[in-house]
Amino acid sequence: MNMQPADLYANGDLEEILSPTGVLKKLSAAERYRSGTPLRAFDVSVFNGEVRACMKNNEDHPIFSSRWADTQHVVMIVMDEIELAARIRTLFPTAQGFVIENIVECHASEVV
Repeated sequence: MNMQPADLYANGDLEEILSPTGVLKKLSAAERYRSGTPLRAFDVSVFNGEVRACMKNNEDHPIFSSRWADTQHVVMIVMDEIELAARIRTLFPTAQGFVIENIVECHASEVV
């Protein structure tokens, strides 16, 4: 069975982020809205190095599909770089072979 990175919102409407002081705290969607912080979009280019190694040896990865051998582009909508880093660590853990190739901030007009 091929699994994909965990769904960030699997735990309901609360998500964990790192505050500017480095303290892990939970913010609900309502708390983020009240903060008045404008949301920003980032295009994250990511692949899985373990899957690439398996593909070079003509093998299947035991967990992830072969599409992770190629660079995937994921648009993340966040408040700031701190939340972006927390989401990336959650969705694409380096311990599972994920490699972040590039991160580019997108303008609102570029996000579909």
